[in-house]
Amino acid sequence: MKTIKDIFSKIIKFILKITGDDLSIYAAQASFFIIISVIPFSMLVLSIIKLFINIDINSILHTINSFAPAAISTFLTETITDLFTKSGSVQVISVTAVSTLWLASRGVMALYTGLNKVYRSRSKNYFIGRLISILYTLAFIAALILTIVFFGFGSKLEYFINSHSPFFSTLLDFFLRGKILIFMIYLTFVFALFYKFLPKKDNRFKAQLPGAAFSAVGWMVFSFFYSIYIEHFSNYSFVYGSLAAIVFLMLWLYFCMNIFLFGAQINKMIEDGFFQK
Repeated sequence: MKTIKDIFSKIIKFILKITGDDLSIYAAQASFFIIISVIPFSMLVLSIIKLFINIDINSILHTINSFAPAAISTFLTETITDLFTKSGSVQVISVTAVSTLWLASRGVMALYTGLNKVYRSRSKNYFIGRLISILYTLAFIAALILTIVFFGFGSKLEYFINSHSPFFSTLLDFFLRGKILIFMIYLTFVFALFYKFLPKKDNRFKAQLPGAAFSAVGWMVFSFFYSIYIEHFSNYSFVYGSLAAIVFLMLWLYFCMNIFLFGAQINKMIEDGFFQK
């Protein structure tokens, strides 16, 4: 029977192991490039829409202000207003698309490098690795957007839809009642795919589920408490001013990236029999 000393020693080894490999460096790099690419990517979409469809900017701003937190909605309002007051061309949009995709892929490339370090596998050829990172960028951004919508805008989005469409409000209510379980399964599946296919190692999908489940629950729990913090401590804008939305979004993403890499570390520890010793 293990003594308290053995259990404590095991916990210390677990903490040292899970925080090893300088994973926070890759998490910081990934969050930085993802943040600086998400904003121009959003502007790119609006630019393309602007070329083909005549949209009333007031309707867009009203929609954002209806369900987005104050700090973030202020930043988005200023960005969108600035975008619509300037003309764009196909050439500019094309360059923006390429540069945005390249920047975003650098964020995923950081995760790719971090996962290879966790699983002790060599990275693929740089250009092949970059191509893989580009393909995974869209899936990862989708996971990030869903996390923000569910925990950042969930209740306000529900109120907005309820006041405009009673039919869809019924479906939304049914979906939101089970959103925790549904979203946890979704994130677990997405993370397991990343752990299996992103690093240069033939990982079994089932073997990636424990770490993927850990990361999914970690994302959800952290995002929940983080949204509470933003909701009740809104005076952070006095410290960062107009940069508050970007700073807190980057902090949230940084911790989420760490949790994601911790999940991979747990899978590696299970593979090495750490918990059976």
